[in-house]
Amino acid sequence: MRVGTYAILLAFFSAPAFAQVPVDFAGLGFGVGFAFDDSLTADLVSPDDVTVVDGVLRVAKVSNVQAGLVFESHVTFPVRNWLAVGPYFSITPGADELVKAVGLGFLFELNRPSLNPETNLFESAPVSFNIGVGLNVLFEANVLRPGFINGVHVPDDGLPYVNREKAVLQLMSTIGF
Repeated sequence: MRVGTYAILLAFFSAPAFAQVPVDFAGLGFGVGFAFDDSLTADLVSPDDVTVVDGVLRVAKVSNVQAGLVFESHVTFPVRNWLAVGPYFSITPGADELVKAVGLGFLFELNRPSLNPETNLFESAPVSFNIGVGLNVLFEANVLRPGFINGVHVPDDGLPYVNREKAVLQLMSTIGF
C-alpha cells in the first residue's frame, strides 16, 4: 500500500478521537436548517402560474411565503447557562444558482448545558437549537409589475411580472455546531 492509503485509513479510524476536540473559529458558530421567507405583500409569483388570456391577466397562484434549506454563521453572547443571543448571517442555496438569497438577523441559541464532573460547573453543549429572525434578500424574485392586477386588462408590452431583488422577512430554525 502507498502512504496515501495509510493516511486515509488512519484518518478514518481515528476520526471519533478528533471529533471530541473542540474547535474554535474565533467565536463563530455554524448551523444548518430550514428558513421561511415572508414577503408580507403577497406578490411573489411563479412564471408558470401567470398567463394573459385575451388581454386579461390571469394569476393561478400568488404567494408570499417560501421555504428552503439555509446555512448560517453566528456569534452569540451568553445570557443564561442555556441561552445565548447574537447576530447571524445566512445563505440560502438555489436550484439553478449557487446562492439564491443572503440574510442578516438576530439569533437565539438554545442549548442544554451539561455538568462537568471535574469543575462541578455547567458547560455549553457542543450542539444547539437556534431560532433566528431577520431580513433576507432574494436575488431573483418574480413579482408582478406595478399596475398589473389579477383579472384586469393589461397592456401588451411584455411580461406581466419582472425578475428583481426583493427584501423579505426571514424566520429560520437551525441546528448549530
